[in-house]
Amino acid sequence: MAEVFGWPEGRVYYWTGTATASGEPGYFEAASFSLTYGYSNYRTMDSAYHDTLTGQRADVTIGSMWSTNALLAIADARTAVHLHFVASGSTNGTAGIYLYSGRIDRLELQGQNNDVYRQSVTYHANVWSAYG
Repeated sequence: MAEVFGWPEGRVYYWTGTATASGEPGYFEAASFSLTYGYSNYRTMDSAYHDTLTGQRADVTIGSMWSTNALLAIADARTAVHLHFVASGSTNGTAGIYLYSGRIDRLELQGQNNDVYRQSVTYHANVWSAYG
């Protein structure tokens, strides 16, 4: 039977397929997000400046993650992965971010004697939705 790790500050779910499918809970530490927006800045004949969104990318790095081996199978299948990060300890209630149709760029597996099986993940996506 797989163990489920939880902590009061938040949780992460990942899954493949439709965004309504249930996800695999995981415990993670040292997560960082980088949301990058690309714009084309141009000037029209009436001297007005405009910005047009040309693309966006979310890069996620998770330093340590504890979960079942399902993530290894997902990475090996080279399929799209959705992530849902939930921060439930905020003073304004629950806040989080959904990252859709991303890819696992790097998965590092770590093991030590008398310790849980750890994973380090690097991931990117081009579509997200934040709430909070």
